[in-house]
Amino acid sequence: MTSGSLLGIIPWQFVFSNHIFLQKIYRLYSNLMLSYYAIFLASAYVKLFLLLTEADSLKPEEITQNVPVTFINSITFAKQFIIRFKGGFIGILRQIIESESCVIEMEDQEVSAIYETTSKAMKTKSKWYLGILLVCTLQYSLVPVLMGLEKPNATETSKPLPLSLWFPVDEQKYYLIAYARQILDGAVAISFIAYTDVFMFTVMVFPVGQLRILNFMLENFDSYKRKHSNLHGTDSAVAHKVFVDMILRHKKIIEYVKSFNDTMSSLMLLQFLQCSIEIAFICLQAVTNEITLVLVFFVLTLFLALIIRLFLYHYYANEIIILVS
Repeated sequence: MTSGSLLGIIPWQFVFSNHIFLQKIYRLYSNLMLSYYAIFLASAYVKLFLLLTEADSLKPEEITQNVPVTFINSITFAKQFIIRFKGGFIGILRQIIESESCVIEMEDQEVSAIYETTSKAMKTKSKWYLGILLVCTLQYSLVPVLMGLEKPNATETSKPLPLSLWFPVDEQKYYLIAYARQILDGAVAISFIAYTDVFMFTVMVFPVGQLRILNFMLENFDSYKRKHSNLHGTDSAVAHKVFVDMILRHKKIIEYVKSFNDTMSSLMLLQFLQCSIEIAFICLQAVTNEITLVLVFFVLTLFLALIIRLFLYHYYANEIIILVS
C-alpha cells in the first residue's frame, strides 16, 4: 500500500484519514500523477495515429512497438479511473478493511494463520510478477543502446528509442532529451502498471482468504460452537447463532464478489482481449525486425510477462469459483 501511495494509486479516502490537510495534499498529488499518466498515454496514441496515417508508407516495426505499450497502459488507466472515482470500488475497499479488522478482533490463531498464509502466497506471486516487470523495464531502457552496439554503422536518423511516443520536436536531433524523457515516462508507466496490478491482485485474493476461513470454520463447527457456549441459551440456540453468523459471512463474500463483478467485469474482458492482441503484436515484432539475440530475449521476456499477468488474474478468479463450489 505504501508503494502504491507513492504514485497516488491508493484512493485518497484511505490515506492520511486522520489528517485532513495531508489528505488534501495527497489527493492533489494523486490527481497530478494521474494527469501525467494521461499525458503519457495521449502521446502514445498521437504517435500511433501518425504512424497509421503516414502518407509515404506504413512502418510495421514501429506500429508493433507502439501497440502493446499503448494498449496495456490504456487498460491500466481505465483501472485507475475506476479505482479512484467509482463509488462501488470504494465500497469494496471499505469492506476489505472492515473484514480485516474482524479477523484481528476474533483473536483466533488458526484463522489468523489462514489469513496470513493466503496473504503471503499472494505477496510471493506478486514479487515474481514485479521481478519480470523489472526485467522488462530494464530491457526497454537498454535495448536502444544494445541495438546501437549491434549496429555501429547505423546513421544518426535511425537511432532507436525505448518507446513509441510522440515528441514535439525532432527526436533524432534532440536524441538525448527524447531518450531521457522516455526513460522517465516509461518508469512512471511501468510503475502504474505494476502497482495497479498488484493492487488488483490484493482485491481479488481477499474473497479467497475469506472463503478459506469460512470453510475452516464450517469444518470445525463444533469447536466454534463451544467457543460461544458462554452465551445464554440451549445448545441448539448457540448452534443456531453460530450457523447464522457463518451464513451472514458467506452472504457478505457473495456480495463482495458481485460488487467486484459489477464494477470490473467489462474491463476484465477487455483486458483479456488486450493481452491476446499484445501477444500477437509482440510476435509480430520478431517477424518485422531483424532477428538478433537482443530482440529474441526482449520478445521472450515480454511474452513471459504477459502470460504471468494473464495467469495471475485468472488464477485468483478461478480459485474463488473452486472455493465457492
